[in-house]
Amino acid sequence: MQRRGLRIVRWSYAQIAARAFQFARELEARGIGHGDRVLFWSENSPEWIAAFFGCLLRGVIVVPLDLKSAPDFVDRVQQQVSAKLLLTDEVQLPLDRHSAAPYAATQIKPDDLVEIVFTSGTTAEPKGVCLTHRNLLANLEPIEKEFRKYARWERLVHPLRFLCLLPLSHVFGQMMGIFIPQIVGGEVHFLESFKPSEIVDTAKKQRINAVVTVPRVLETLREKILHDYPNVARDLDTAEHRHFLRNWWTFRRIHRRFGWRLWAFISGGATLEAEVETFWHRLGYAVIQGYGMTETASLTSVSHPFRIVRGSIGKPVGGQELKLNENGEILVRGDSVSPGYWRGDVQPIADEQGWIHTGDIGEVGPNGHIFFRGRSKDTIVTAAGMKIYPSDLESVLDQQPEIKASAVIPFNETEAMAVLIPGDATADLNAAVARANESLAEFQRIRHWTIWPEPDFPRTPGTRKIIKTQLAEVPPQSVVVPSISNLDSLGRVELLSALEDQYQIELDEAAFTEATTVEELEQLVRKGQTDGVAYPYPSWAMRFPTTWIRALVYHLFLLPLTRIMCSVRTHGVERLKNVNGPALLISNHVTDVDAALILSALPFRWRVRLAIAMSGEHLREWRSHDKLTYALGAALFNVFPLPRQSGFRKSFAYAGEAIDRGFSVLIFPEGHETKDGRIQPFKNGIGLLTSDLNVPVIPIKLDGLFELKKRRQYFVRPGTVSVTFGEPVQFRASQTPEEITRELEARVKNL
Repeated sequence: MQRRGLRIVRWSYAQIAARAFQFARELEARGIGHGDRVLFWSENSPEWIAAFFGCLLRGVIVVPLDLKSAPDFVDRVQQQVSAKLLLTDEVQLPLDRHSAAPYAATQIKPDDLVEIVFTSGTTAEPKGVCLTHRNLLANLEPIEKEFRKYARWERLVHPLRFLCLLPLSHVFGQMMGIFIPQIVGGEVHFLESFKPSEIVDTAKKQRINAVVTVPRVLETLREKILHDYPNVARDLDTAEHRHFLRNWWTFRRIHRRFGWRLWAFISGGATLEAEVETFWHRLGYAVIQGYGMTETASLTSVSHPFRIVRGSIGKPVGGQELKLNENGEILVRGDSVSPGYWRGDVQPIADEQGWIHTGDIGEVGPNGHIFFRGRSKDTIVTAAGMKIYPSDLESVLDQQPEIKASAVIPFNETEAMAVLIPGDATADLNAAVARANESLAEFQRIRHWTIWPEPDFPRTPGTRKIIKTQLAEVPPQSVVVPSISNLDSLGRVELLSALEDQYQIELDEAAFTEATTVEELEQLVRKGQTDGVAYPYPSWAMRFPTTWIRALVYHLFLLPLTRIMCSVRTHGVERLKNVNGPALLISNHVTDVDAALILSALPFRWRVRLAIAMSGEHLREWRSHDKLTYALGAALFNVFPLPRQSGFRKSFAYAGEAIDRGFSVLIFPEGHETKDGRIQPFKNGIGLLTSDLNVPVIPIKLDGLFELKKRRQYFVRPGTVSVTFGEPVQFRASQTPEEITRELEARVKNL
């Protein structure tokens, strides 16, 4: 399952297989076969997985790239692998022209390459790790064997649901997003956002069992829990030696927040701090850690879910050998070790005895458990597990004319900081760093830099290598962010979402809307989580028995009352017959009874499956001071809040949830009632909502109502007011929200 815009896309294993067969036939039609390469440069999706298996059926080598990879990096990868096809989110192949019947796989050998995985965005010479069928199966077979011991117990909680927050371009992401769920017959949910609130909401709504992520996300989730539940920190001090069931009961509010089915976090890609692991353990969750690298097909060791040793990265996966050399460096040997790096062919990676030197320092504890102690390489590993090679960043910085010399060192352990020597006193180093960032992948970009006060860096006497340990003494500066004063409302929404995803924080939309300067924006980001405006979202109104009660009460009492007061004349209602699924209904806004009149004009199947947007401010006021009115409005009319000023992103998400549940959505795009009887300009948000929902839009126009409003006439002759339904319209993905807004406005006016 994957969220696309405001909707959730669901694919079964049968659909994945059928699409894979079609993709294999598409490759065959293009003459792409055994040993050829295909570039994958797109986000996680069911189509990504289907294409992956389609390549395997043809013996084609997959070259997965991170979606955030810089175009220049992709070009240099292409120069190495000479791929015959590039897959992106923008390009759609004509797969429907092919049969979905099972495809006879090409003869595959264990040592044939499955994929070439290029290390995280190196800007010097990209280094591709070759992985074979033997490599991947060496890690999967021991896991499948161990799972069989617990298969009968899994039936009690079947299906296991995984929330995968890792990219499929990484082998660990493939393990947890493709292979292991198939072994256990589980579901996989992909989520592109790292926002804590979205992760928590998804875990609860989708009844997730295990969240697969990197340590940085666990840290931000921890910060959110501490922010939302201040008393938790006090209770944690007494939870260390208590039974986990008692802790589970003590922190039941948190378990209710995540959903009762969630029991584990699976962490990999970077080092998990002991404090973070202890936090989640005391709350009553299992924290499963794994260790590995791309060169060992992601897994070298993994914690057993039911025999976890705190602080340990587990025991070696069955069939692998692990030892420490005299310096404590971890060495690995086994079938999971890559045959080598790609240089037009495969160049060996292991030493003469078959050992691969990981560059990581470890310690072997009692019963063979491994403990990670640090890294020996000059590599910065981000909190998301991405590797930053200082030499790559330095080569880009040194190309800038304003910079005489550069050195990159760790900042807060997981970020890169550039120490710069300017070419002259007038050099604009901020512009130079910003220019260098344009050619770097997003995770590589330099956000902190400082000026070295001497003409040269401190160096060793013999080799003249820079002594980087002395460079961290000068305080860093930050790269200047462009002005936001000229952004329109849609631009601000995009910027707000980008900031929340980048820094994994919650920002108050009202405060963000008021920010006009970069300084104010920085203060909001530094403050981190803010208490947003709380609007009620009554999802219970879309569930049984409320849906049945609403249909009964409406047709017995409310519909007859509406027709007694104002029986409307309808036009174009036959246009709704060809709309099979849910739709977005939009109408001009005249009075506060518009929704009731439209409801009375709709056919039965539309009336009982409709969610109505109303003023978020009014609905919040009802919830706070008139709970009975709020409950009746939500229960009898299925209303939800659409704020006029801020907070509408959650409303859009709720509209997407309603569509996914099979409800159509009614919205008044003007945002307020007309003052003179004429249709007012539509808000741009309706274009954004339409684009993200990707459902047919039905324009509606109310006529004859404004005159009654002016006379304050409540009982009218039948047919005085008319409701006209326009032709349903579906918009192209290429149309902008502004274009959609203007077209919808014109369609309603022309009815």
